[in-house]
This record gives sequence, structure tokens and C-alpha cells, in this order.
Amino acid sequence: MRRDSISIRSGFTLVELLVVIAIIGILVGLLLPAVQAAREAARRMQCSNNIRQYALAMHNFESAYKTFPYGGLSGGTFNGIVTKRKTFYMDIWPFIEQNNLASMYNYKKMNYEIPNTYINSTKGVCTQVAATIRCPSDPNAGVLYWKGDQYWRVRGNYVVNMGLNQDPTRAAPYTPGELSAPFKFNKTKSALKDISDGLSNTFMMSECLIPPNEGNEGSDVIDQRADVLDHKDNRPGFNTHQSPNSSVLDRLGLCGLKANLPSQNLPCLPDTSNQDEPNQQAARSQHVGGVTMARCDGSVSFVSNNVDISAYQATGSSQNGEAVTVFE
Repeated sequence: MRRDSISIRSGFTLVELLVVIAIIGILVGLLLPAVQAAREAARRMQCSNNIRQYALAMHNFESAYKTFPYGGLSGGTFNGIVTKRKTFYMDIWPFIEQNNLASMYNYKKMNYEIPNTYINSTKGVCTQVAATIRCPSDPNAGVLYWKGDQYWRVRGNYVVNMGLNQDPTRAAPYTPGELSAPFKFNKTKSALKDISDGLSNTFMMSECLIPPNEGNEGSDVIDQRADVLDHKDNRPGFNTHQSPNSSVLDRLGLCGLKANLPSQNLPCLPDTSNQDEPNQQAARSQHVGGVTMARCDGSVSFVSNNVDISAYQATGSSQNGEAVTVFE
């Protein structure tokens, strides 16, 4: 007696496998943007926390000394006081849990002198990287240093409000209040009581972006932005002449021909003729739609790229008699 053989089917056909792979690909394609958005939300939250810590440190400094620190200060005698070259970062180190840096830094010396800085070396205090100085959303946050000269320094993503500043493209005269700001380079320091426009109506700090190179690759790519531990002009500051992340060229004293990088949100007018000239640097970030900013009352908010420019400039001044703010 012959037994009929029964064919037993097992496994998948090639077509079925391709269908499954296609479905998995579609699901990954749908999930990936959500994962990326969640990661950026976490990075933006960390950035907001960083700038909040700096704002709190500024208030603690003001509480101790009854004034904010200088935004940037060159060596010399100002208001009858002999000063050493530095920026606000050095002053607030003790107030932002960076006592190790403050204890190593010699405040009786310039920022470029030993032990603060060693020539062509990362041994100095000014080359020590603190986690809070970087925004994790900046793709160039791994570009650690400014090496555009022999005095190497760490770069950072957080800068202080130096107001509208004088724009060389503007012919109309400025009023003294229009150019007022909580922080200035080599100018009288501000206290909370001096911000007559209102603490919640005045910017304190914002983000900036780090260029993609360290400045020692040649004069054609040199870019002084984010060199926040150097005093010159307003390297540790931003201006409110243009809205956040504006496509208008930043005006710098040191910006090489190839440093104009609008595709990376780093537009600048190529110029290496005068590194001490007044700068015009917009607030910049890699967050979608705007930048994280702190006000002088210590609060932190996200400011849109599409902010009303008049209100934005008014929030940049501290003593111009406006009760205008970009914050809701």
C-alpha cells in the first residue's frame, strides 16, 4: 500500500520577507523623527538649565558685591581702580560651583599670564572645560578652544547682553538710553537697581554658536565668536541689533573670508583688519525656531526668530524708559 506524501510548508517566501522589511523600514522612518525630536528636547532642556545656572550665579554675585561683573574688562585703570584683563566668567566661577577654577585662577594677573594661560598649551585655567559652558545642541560643541593666537582659551555657548551697540550701517543718532545694557566692555558696571526698564523686561544672557575650527588653521577661516574668556570688544557678549539667528552678517573684528558660514547659522562680514572694533553679534543657536535667553530677574525663556524687532531691541536696553518685553 502506497502512502501519499504530504508536503509541509515552512518559513517565509522572499516576497513575504521583503514585505516585512518594508514595514519595518516604514515604522523606523516614522519613529526616527520622534526620537530625534525627543533628543533635541532633552538637549534644549539641558541648555536652558545651563543658562539658568549662569543667571542665578549673576544674581548671587550681585547680592555679594551689589553690582554685576563687567562683561569684559581689559587691563588698566577704570574709575580709579586698577583692573586685570578678564570677562564675567572668571568673576562668577565661585558662584556656579566652579570653585576649583576660581582657586587656580590668579586674579592679580591678566587672563593671558601664567597660571591663567600657558603659551600654546592647554595647561592653563582658561583652557579648562566646564560642562555648563556648552550647549549640547551645538554641533561644534566639540571644538574646545580658541587658538587664533598663542594664548589658548576654552570656547563657550553663553554670552551676556551688551545691548544694541553702535551699528556702522546706521546713520541716525543714538540716545544714551538706547545704547544702555546690563553689561558693557570697559564701562561702568550695572546693579539690579540700575535696570530701570524692569528686570523682567531686560535680557541678561543668551546663546551663541561656536565656529567649526579653533582659529589656527589660517587667517581665511579665523573667527573670534564664542571666545568668551577674552575681553576684547564684545567677544563675551551678544547684541540686539538683529533678531535671533538672523541671516544678516555679524560684524566682527576677526572673521576670515571662509568664516562666513550662513549654512551653519554663522554668517559674518569677512574682516580681519581690526580685532578691537565694536562688534555686532546676533544671538544664535541650533534649536529649531529661536534661542534660549535669560532675563535680569533670573527667569529663562525661549525667544522666537520671528520676534518683533522693535520689542526685541527694547528688551535689549536697560535704561531707555520702555515697558516693552518680548516675553509673555
